[in-house]
Amino acid sequence: GELPGGFAGRPVSGSGDRWGEAVLLAVRSIAGSALGRHRESARDAQRSLESMRLLNDLWGESFALVAQGQNLVVTGDYEQAEATLELALQRSVEGRAPFTGVLALGFLGYLNIREGKPEIAEARARRALDILRRTDVEQRSLMALESLLAIAVGHQGRADDAVEMMEPLVIATGEGTDAVLLPRARLLAHYAEALLAAGRVEEARHWANAAITLPVVDAFSLVVAREVVASLPETGPESGEPAADEGPDARGDASPEGAPDSAPEASPEELVAKPEERSESSAVLRVGDDR
Repeated sequence: GELPGGFAGRPVSGSGDRWGEAVLLAVRSIAGSALGRHRESARDAQRSLESMRLLNDLWGESFALVAQGQNLVVTGDYEQAEATLELALQRSVEGRAPFTGVLALGFLGYLNIREGKPEIAEARARRALDILRRTDVEQRSLMALESLLAIAVGHQGRADDAVEMMEPLVIATGEGTDAVLLPRARLLAHYAEALLAAGRVEEARHWANAAITLPVVDAFSLVVAREVVASLPETGPESGEPAADEGPDARGDASPEGAPDSAPEASPEELVAKPEERSESSAVLRVGDDR
């Protein structure tokens, strides 16, 4: 899940394993998109998609479409992104691959947040969480979707609820952790946004500045964090100084006893089921029901 070095340097050609190369291209595409390497990401996703279609692999086609759709979301082509991710969702149903469907639902949810449609984002997050909870995935694999759900709740005017939902995620992800589906910058930016809406100004200042100073940050998270900072009153000598990501509680209160400083996050490989692991749980995916 560590974006800069995790996948970008991994060789994805010349192995003779076309399917394996196609999977790694899709993984690299998602990671590259989150890092702002959009042209490379688009090329990788297209190459992966072409290979998976030649191999007639619906699981792989769904995964490649997720990679392609994610890059379209980040570059702002929302109409094409939605069509691509909806197709990924459809292929996940046809290929009995619930985990790629969950990826599609998650990225569709973040697209809905950007479009100002938090009610749809909430429905998609709840649906994806329901799918995952019917499988045997580790609890940490739910955090990205729990974050999406909290953001959607906050964007519907329920700031206190959003703060309560995000606080344990801020603790659990820990300082410096990052993942494709749950960039810490995104979590902290939206946490700051919810704190500001809840009237907790100084905490909002701390976490917005922490999001801005993180080394890996997707552009949308940076916009959210900067909007929070711009909305803050100019009070105190430290109001304009970026705060370090010092820990889970900026109020000076002690963290819950035993709370981890960091926890491993779900990588794309953990959230994408291997072909032999496809199960009947895909029956809970129905294209279009989440809209």
